Amino acid sequence: MQKLRDAIGVVGGIAIIIALIVCYLPIKYLPLPVDTKDVNAVSIPGATEIDFYDVQGWNENILQNKMLVEQKTLGGVGITNWNIKVVYVMTNPNTPDCKIVSARATYTIKVTLPRWTDPRDGPVFMIWEWRNFLERVVVHEAHHVQIVIDNVNMVEQAVSTSNCENEEENFNAALDKVKQLQDDFDTEQKKVGQTPINLQ
Repeated sequence: MQKLRDAIGVVGGIAIIIALIVCYLPIKYLPLPVDTKDVNAVSIPGATEIDFYDVQGWNENILQNKMLVEQKTLGGVGITNWNIKVVYVMTNPNTPDCKIVSARATYTIKVTLPRWTDPRDGPVFMIWEWRNFLERVVVHEAHHVQIVIDNVNMVEQAVSTSNCENEEENFNAALDKVKQLQDDFDTEQKKVGQTPINLQ
């Protein structure tokens, strides 16, 4: 029985060593092809555009440093740029009888995310690390997108219920509320340590 247990221990130890070697091997050196085409695949409902900036590297530190450089330019690892505009119709402009009779708000939302350009040069475990990291970034930016979508009607109503003298003031005040909601979300995420900055 002792020999059997020893044999099982040796086999198990060899299996663990092989698994570790495979995890740390660059994907391009593995005998079986590993599909990396979807490593950067994302979907963010409501975003009108998804853009990417490229990061290159074969290990965690290199990728992290490349993203930190981009972060200084963009303002974050991922960034959501949005715009809400309201087209409205006035009757009898520049007269005491001026009224806003209709208003329609539209929005554009552009999300910019990191894209790992050369995943086949990295070890297998980095694919898992990258996917987990990217998913955290996507979840964070998707919330920013949803804030815009949830408040488009509020901005529209701010204009539609205005008079011909304060529609611009009310429009800007409504936009400021949306901006504050975005800032509050980022602040709360930082407090609970959920801002997706690191790959770990």
